[in-house]
Amino acid sequence: MDRLEFIGQTYRGFTSSIDDIVNFFDHTMAVYEIVGDTTAANVHGITDNARQTLRIQATFSSEEELNNLINFINNTLHNRKSIYGRNFLVNAHTEGCYVELSVHEEY
Repeated sequence: MDRLEFIGQTYRGFTSSIDDIVNFFDHTMAVYEIVGDTTAANVHGITDNARQTLRIQATFSSEEELNNLINFINNTLHNRKSIYGRNFLVNAHTEGCYVELSVHEEY
């Protein structure tokens, strides 16, 4: 799905602006490109509109898979992801097999 398809399916009677919908889509796609290949046991997303941040909480069945994701974020992406001409900062906080990713646009 691209941005236009997402807007078309989402913007039906909503009171949100199209800019907010596009912003949410871009944040979500940045996260998806980071964690898309992992097999998280449980994923929960939280949008913080006041801070323009998308937080993803995920639980993994193994610490190895979690560590691979953290190493990818820290050492390959260097806590940054570019998509759709926008740059996002990505921070990961872990505890056991649980991670919380915080993604917000870098201005």
